[in-house]
Amino acid sequence: MICFLSVFPPFRGGISRFSDHVFQELKKYDSVLAVNYSKQYPSLLFPGKTQLLKNAVDHESIPLIHSYNPLSWFQHREELEKSCSHIICSHWHPFFTLSTIAIINQIKKHNPSVTITCLIHNVLPHEKFPFQKLLVKTLFSKSDRLITLSTQGSMAMQVFPKQVEKVKQLFHPIYEKNGNAINRNEKRDEWGIPQNAFVILFFGLIREYKGLSLLIEAFNKIAENRPEAFLLVTGEFYESQIFYEEQIRPDFNNKFLIKNSFLTDAEAAEVLSLSDILVLPYKSATQSGVLADALAYNLPAIATNQPGFTDFIDNGKSGIIMESQDSDELASILLNLNQEKLDFFKGNMAEVQAKFSWKQFGEELFHEVCKI
Repeated sequence: MICFLSVFPPFRGGISRFSDHVFQELKKYDSVLAVNYSKQYPSLLFPGKTQLLKNAVDHESIPLIHSYNPLSWFQHREELEKSCSHIICSHWHPFFTLSTIAIINQIKKHNPSVTITCLIHNVLPHEKFPFQKLLVKTLFSKSDRLITLSTQGSMAMQVFPKQVEKVKQLFHPIYEKNGNAINRNEKRDEWGIPQNAFVILFFGLIREYKGLSLLIEAFNKIAENRPEAFLLVTGEFYESQIFYEEQIRPDFNNKFLIKNSFLTDAEAAEVLSLSDILVLPYKSATQSGVLADALAYNLPAIATNQPGFTDFIDNGKSGIIMESQDSDELASILLNLNQEKLDFFKGNMAEVQAKFSWKQFGEELFHEVCKI
């Protein structure tokens, strides 16, 4: 049996959603025990409004891990020890490594033959965390195999040169469309967006490293010369919303909409369907679940030149990779982008969708886990 230590629903977020998809794929090949958190972040450390999904249904995972209560880390050793021949643990932030390391140590002590595969979303966090290198190094040293999800993730492993030989690079699969076909015009009416608008989408949690200011600066430069341009910003702000609103020219107040909330899957499907282009102006990126969603909905993207994006976007064929992180370049791209070019990008997305499927990912991950 595979024991999969990660965060799952009812917790919200990209890692939870990703882990649930991995869980569903692995069940096609073996018995899988999904071990979830009972508590994730302490409220003081969580910048969002809530850590839980709205109207979440019961999940098959078992909530055994309290991330910041060490007493809980030693309560379920026998249950896991008897069940596990392989362990997969998700790694995305050093905060969770102590609980993961403690559980791995207990199981390995009593079952030395168990194998450990670490599924890496971020080698190190975008914002610094105390003792991050020591914590992550310790987790990686306990692992038999390290799975990265992008070229950027593999490159970041150079920080830990003794662990590089354990690395196997896979990819971030593309999510499937959610639900039935969406009427673009109806959704634009519901969101209060003009039917003839050229909708530029920024989607996801708003954090400084994601570069929203760069997009706003570019938007200010094009909105006068491209009057149909409309900026749609959707996602929960982990920083001041007012800070970003004040960057938009006051005379463009009728040309943008900000929805400051964590979108449900249905809402995400709507914004991806009603938009014309997704912009990912990130200053740094490992990989992007937002881009995986956009590809599923045939929504072309403009992205900064990060390996986490270039793995998925064939520049000039299925989207655009910027040469710099310069607002003038982004403004020029947005000003000159037409429907013919967008249709050309959409026509080339089927190849990408097939290459980065969940079926393919599940098969490759299971192979890597079992060959250790």
